[in-house]
Amino acid sequence: MLKNLQNYLFTNPYRACVVVASWTFLLSIIGLGNQEFIRHTEADRTLIAWEIVEGKNFLVPTLLGSDILTKPPLYYWFSALTLYLTNVDSEFYARLPSVFSGVLFVIFQFFTWYRISKSIKISATASLALVHSVLFFILIASAEIDMLFGMLTYVSIGSSFFLMEERNSKFLALFALSTCLAFLTKGPPVFFFLLGGILPYLLLRTLVTADKGFYKQRLLFLIFGLIASVVLVLSWLIPLGQIVGFSELLERFREEVLRRVVNYSERERGSFFYFGAVIANTLPWSIFLIISMLSSLFFIKNFKKDNISEVESVAWPNIFSKLCSDPKIKEFAIFHTIIFLMGFLMLSVAQGKSSRYCFPILPSFINLVILFGGYSLKPVIFKWFIRFLKTFSTLAVVAGVVFFVFSRLDGVDFGNLILGLGVAIVVNIIILMSSQRTIWKYFPIYIGLVFFAVRVCQSYIYVPFRNHTRSVKNLSTELVAELGGKPLYTVEAFERWTVYYAKKLGLKTFRLSPEKIQTLKSDGTTNIYLLLDYDEEAWRYYQLLIYSPSTELIKVFPHPTSSIYLLKVPVSILDNLKVLLEFPTHPSFPFYSELESRELLK
Repeated sequence: MLKNLQNYLFTNPYRACVVVASWTFLLSIIGLGNQEFIRHTEADRTLIAWEIVEGKNFLVPTLLGSDILTKPPLYYWFSALTLYLTNVDSEFYARLPSVFSGVLFVIFQFFTWYRISKSIKISATASLALVHSVLFFILIASAEIDMLFGMLTYVSIGSSFFLMEERNSKFLALFALSTCLAFLTKGPPVFFFLLGGILPYLLLRTLVTADKGFYKQRLLFLIFGLIASVVLVLSWLIPLGQIVGFSELLERFREEVLRRVVNYSERERGSFFYFGAVIANTLPWSIFLIISMLSSLFFIKNFKKDNISEVESVAWPNIFSKLCSDPKIKEFAIFHTIIFLMGFLMLSVAQGKSSRYCFPILPSFINLVILFGGYSLKPVIFKWFIRFLKTFSTLAVVAGVVFFVFSRLDGVDFGNLILGLGVAIVVNIIILMSSQRTIWKYFPIYIGLVFFAVRVCQSYIYVPFRNHTRSVKNLSTELVAELGGKPLYTVEAFERWTVYYAKKLGLKTFRLSPEKIQTLKSDGTTNIYLLLDYDEEAWRYYQLLIYSPSTELIKVFPHPTSSIYLLKVPVSILDNLKVLLEFPTHPSFPFYSELESRELLK
């Protein structure tokens, strides 16, 4: 039965792609709206999209009524479109743009591999390897721009390869459009990843090939595509600059791009940070590549040539060992090796570091696993993976049963507990009952089952517990009740998920900016209610007391993540806060010298 189903689904590339895309959608949609926003950036993206829908201002995004130019608006446009079409604002719909971006990501990965290999099995495996990697698994269910940017950057890089190889007008259009859209998602980094990899590739190929026109022919096509993408970008950038000022756009470029490259990182993440990040974010596939490389370097002489039976010869590990015998695939391997290495080098040199910044180069790393990781999947080595997997599954079943019998988690419904643990136990029992050969032949499917069990447990056990213990919804409800309909103001560092949930309850919240302060003064407003984050902005309370002892601490709202202060502040002293026109990348520094001189710094 399984064999017949496999033959039906994986004998037609379009059916196979639909299966993989549908699985990606299912894996991401499970419990998508269960978890509250856990990062302020998720709330930021959604608030910006919400204000686009309310204000119908698509060119200049705003956050809490203040212009925000830290990122281009494409993700906000997609998110606003989702909110507009559904007329519902929730975590589920806010995360849908990432889900659809992830599905498109997988479809492009599938047809990229099918175009160069003509193998449905290899294409499906390469797509599943992308889906079943840790960072992809996380970002596809987040209301963040990273999935959209990663997808568009990979489409730009992938289409550039086919453009250089085939010089086809369809790939020229795809290259120009995807590069433009990637820029409209996160700005110049798409050009860093693109040119940083392609130019060394062209230079290398020119040096090793007898065709000295190689560099010139392909570079001309790329230049034409880049010019087309820049023209498309300018159609957005010029009208924006006319509204906010080109000097302001240049300052945003310096702040968001250049200073992140050269500024010292307070996170103390050195040059080798991304080595660990790539390994962790591409698990379990990174392990296959590492084992294969170590085996080929140190242990290959200890293994005799395997006697592969006719049944085993159709299994996917044996196909990959012969891939690079095809000239086009060999070219593909060189291309993605250079793309990954150059992207890795550029990220490592930059000072501002975050694990998710390496996401645009992870597909290239996955491609290298598919190309060079097959040796670790030979039966003589793969048996050690099976032993580990079965040991882990045994422990998982025992732990699941013990946890179900002896543990109860606050906020977790009993039915959800049964669902989560039940799925996890069943998946691990399937692994225990499967033979080594079956797991070896269908290993991508077994990895998918593990990721499915993790998603179900995360959605129905961990998330309800986390929401119960760290929810800000009750805090937002108390805040709205305390204000009694009065508007609320923030500065720049406040973690805005609290504001997001308060806005859903009808609270009007504004960000203090120089323009807003002048408006308050001209309106004759005497006092405002100001919200400060304890971790980031508590120092401002002492600053406010310096300028006005009448500043009143209305209430402290304790929270496990970060408590907040609600203050009643005279409008007459707001100019002394020195708030910026634009949202800064980092919180403003405290006025330490001023506080120390008055012995108010603890």
